Amino acid sequence: MSIHDQPTASKVPGPGVKKIVPIDPRQAELVERIARAVNTDGVNQTAFAPLAFIRASQVVQPLPTIYAPSLCIVVQGRKHAIMGDESIPYDPSCSLAET
Repeated sequence: MSIHDQPTASKVPGPGVKKIVPIDPRQAELVERIARAVNTDGVNQTAFAPLAFIRASQVVQPLPTIYAPSLCIVVQGRKHAIMGDESIPYDPSCSLAET
């Protein structure tokens, strides 16, 4: 499975990409709090060891990866899981569960 970012709400989306905006004030607050805590792209560890934030400020190429069971919450932007020839989008307004 590969995960890569699409433009976030703070960027101008390209053709065919819908703009993702916070769905309510609580989500906007969460976006702001995480942005203050995470200011570099990549995996950012927290004081609570199992919890990490992953930030990508631009579209990245698919990276073949096998993930351990985990919970991923998309706070802003859109991601795609690619399995074989299928690309499955997920964002703050929907979720993805795979087994």
